[in-house]
Amino acid sequence: MTISVSNPPSSHDLSTPDGIHAYLRESSPFNPSNVELVTGGMANWTFRATLGTPAIQDEALSRALGDRRLESIIIKHSKDRAAAFHGWTLDLERVNIELAAPKLVATLPLPHSRTLLNQSPNTSKPDEPSISVTEQIWYDAGNHIQCMIDFGRLHTLKSFFIANPGPSNVSLAQQAGKALGEFLAGLHLWSWPILHSTRDKETVLEMYQKNVWAKEACALRTIGSLKASAEQAGVPGKWDEIVQALTKEVTEIDEVFNIGDLWTGNVLIETNENHSLKALYIVDWEVAKTGTASTDIAQFAAEAYQLWKFSSSDTNSTTAGSPAGEALARSFLSGYQDHVTSSLAAHGSSLSDSTSSTTRGRTVKQALLDGESVIGHLCAHVATIGRDVSWAKDTSTTKSVVKKALNTCASFKSLDEDALERKPGLDKVWDDLQ
Repeated sequence: MTISVSNPPSSHDLSTPDGIHAYLRESSPFNPSNVELVTGGMANWTFRATLGTPAIQDEALSRALGDRRLESIIIKHSKDRAAAFHGWTLDLERVNIELAAPKLVATLPLPHSRTLLNQSPNTSKPDEPSISVTEQIWYDAGNHIQCMIDFGRLHTLKSFFIANPGPSNVSLAQQAGKALGEFLAGLHLWSWPILHSTRDKETVLEMYQKNVWAKEACALRTIGSLKASAEQAGVPGKWDEIVQALTKEVTEIDEVFNIGDLWTGNVLIETNENHSLKALYIVDWEVAKTGTASTDIAQFAAEAYQLWKFSSSDTNSTTAGSPAGEALARSFLSGYQDHVTSSLAAHGSSLSDSTSSTTRGRTVKQALLDGESVIGHLCAHVATIGRDVSWAKDTSTTKSVVKKALNTCASFKSLDEDALERKPGLDKVWDDLQ
């Protein structure tokens, strides 16, 4: 449910809280009492607006919201450049993707799915954690302003488990990893037959197949500096070939729908009073695209792996590692694999009949459980992102983890070489990184 308008360009500076406050009062149906900058975003300017009374001054929007009462909203302003890196040019088509992708995902009967506006389908059970996606309620195309439901002042998974890395949070991390793995597996399984038959292909996933900017940005994010990282660490390998093979998987292969930016900083966590998991919220959908399952899996697994290796539950040690981070990483992969396996056993006939048209005809099981590809992309992520933004307590930990990732990545083989020879399974991912 999104009401769209197209206002004339605002005279206010929409990259500042004061500018957004004035804009909302003049050009939106919302009545802000306060606006603050939300930190953490790199591509867009993001704000939280606390609303006064009445909160909404538009009858149509009030009717659309029904019983939902808003105390605050999240506002995202996009430009053709990145908020954090002024020299980085970005395609404004990403705004249309971010509007469309969560709306699409919210209609799917995925594991643990729950919509905040009580729209169907809601597949989460009362006794298990739910997963919700961004819900936009108002959009100004003229100023590229999105207004969406505020999930609340919640921690991201990254900040939560950096602050709480110890054994007492292992159960919570296991719940979070399992739920996210099952949710992602459900999304990939849903999209497979659409991309490998003619049914609904043009109307449902065409815009994500054509999201070339997102594919190129995702490849550049982790693979673009892989060779430089290897040279800096002194790790030999056929890096030009490896970079080419990994890049091709991101930019040229359309096997499943990808969230595109699934990492611990884009998932918010809400707990119950007994410290069990209540809900997870997945935000930032502007790089949703089509691609391989392994690129989605590897990004989250790599960030969870860094939580495991770079944060410590022992304040006197720099190398003890995080039990909660390890639990998050392992449970995510096992949750994903178990859901794929059980789903194929129960409903696999309709899926197994179709094979990939872009990777030498491999089956859905080979594509979704491609451990070799997951390892390659995971290691590339750790070797580049982990090198530059590691939060490890000392540089020796960072260097050893990055070097291990590079040594593992050096043996990566392209799908052109062995797509059909790869044995399906994610079990060996962590074995290769010990």
